[in-house]
Amino acid sequence: MFEVGQKLWFVRSEKRSGEPREVTVEKAGRVWATLSNGLRCDATGKVDGGQYQSPGHCYESRETYDMEQARLNAWWKFKRGLEHKQMPEALTIEALAQIAASLEI
Repeated sequence: MFEVGQKLWFVRSEKRSGEPREVTVEKAGRVWATLSNGLRCDATGKVDGGQYQSPGHCYESRETYDMEQARLNAWWKFKRGLEHKQMPEALTIEALAQIAASLEI
């Protein structure tokens, strides 16, 4: 869980709602951390939206957010790259099974 005074990187779900910015944990409870922007997030970083969709996500740092975005972008490129790719002749059933297991397919 987060600690009082800890800095987090807050990213809104809707990009047009504002730029990502640093927020501070003002209060830390068992489930929720209250943030300096008046919102609260859980231990996973999901910001509470009440009855509505979460307005954003908190990351431990801007660097953590940037690394996650790079990882998601690499995954997206990997998936798109496979769409029109022919299966390599050297790819065996065993290799496909290993890849599938790694991807939990």
